[in-house]
Amino acid sequence: MKTRVYSKRLDMKHNLPVVMLILILLASGCNAGAPGLDSSAQAWVEYPYEGSILPMGPVVLVIYAADPGGISYIHIKINGQSLPAYAASPMTTDGSARLVRIDYPWTPPAEGEYRVEAAGVNAAGASGAFGSTRFCIVTCVPIPSVVDPPTDTPAPAPGPTDTPIITDTPTPTLTLTSPPPLPNVTVSFFAEPPYVNAGNCSTLRWAVTGTNKVYLNGSLVPATSNQQRCPCESETHTLRVIGPDGTPQDYYARIDVYGSCYTPPPTTETPPVDSTGPTINSFGTFWEGCSIYGQASISDPSGVTWAEFWYNLKDQGWAWLLMNQSGGDWVSQVGIETGGSAGSLQYKIRTLDTYHNETWSNVKTKNFAYCGD
Repeated sequence: MKTRVYSKRLDMKHNLPVVMLILILLASGCNAGAPGLDSSAQAWVEYPYEGSILPMGPVVLVIYAADPGGISYIHIKINGQSLPAYAASPMTTDGSARLVRIDYPWTPPAEGEYRVEAAGVNAAGASGAFGSTRFCIVTCVPIPSVVDPPTDTPAPAPGPTDTPIITDTPTPTLTLTSPPPLPNVTVSFFAEPPYVNAGNCSTLRWAVTGTNKVYLNGSLVPATSNQQRCPCESETHTLRVIGPDGTPQDYYARIDVYGSCYTPPPTTETPPVDSTGPTINSFGTFWEGCSIYGQASISDPSGVTWAEFWYNLKDQGWAWLLMNQSGGDWVSQVGIETGGSAGSLQYKIRTLDTYHNETWSNVKTKNFAYCGD
């Protein structure tokens, strides 16, 4: 039996045809009695990505494995040391173990460079060679590997008719470095989690000290805050930090998306093309203590996917809050703190229907002299 492992990262969104091909091959491999048909275990690491630099904290290792005869388990190693066994979830429609996935929670013991390796072990006990990907926690300083003790059973020597054993191509040492630090400024910026199913939400989190000139995707934001995103496609966000001496530095956080958002089921008749966004019937604000909340009445024949309350408080720059649905009304998830002083608030509504048609409202201005005004 031949075994092989993919060491190249497979992007489940942008390589969907490859995934479908694997599933087709797995389905055809069920006919184990066919002459000349090989059974082979395959495994690949989906996350972390090759060469990525992650913040200090828990990491979920996402690993897939496939074999026509079924996967028994996935052998995972970090820097040469085996991790305890972990339950895998079937990804096939019939619930078989021909294609499985593991979301393995792992906490890095220290900053530095790590190598995660994975090999699929099929139902017959045959294992593929380890494929790997390298990534860094905060910095790319190499960490010494801990190698598992060798087993007592020697590997059989290949006979004259055996297929030569193919070993992994050596992976070069990473030379990635973090962005050069700004003088007297510290920055933390990441997405939690870094990958979601289409339409599900991730939270961008950032904390900056030493300066209050912080811009998220071009908009001025507080030095320490967070923002929720519920994307239908993968997104890369930019946090620009300007140091006390005026030097700018960009930091990036990416949210990868699996699958796609809702699409209407096929029908025998060609439906009319819906190119009209939701109708914003009305929108405004209300007070709770010294916090201002946004509200809107929104409708659409196909349904409203989400709504955002955009605001510009006291000319500090535009930001937005996700709105929760309550019947036909939408209300911002949190309020905007005014600090109890007089000022003005510009605000508008952005909303999307299930056909990805977008609607923006006009801009309104609210002037206030004190809380509840």
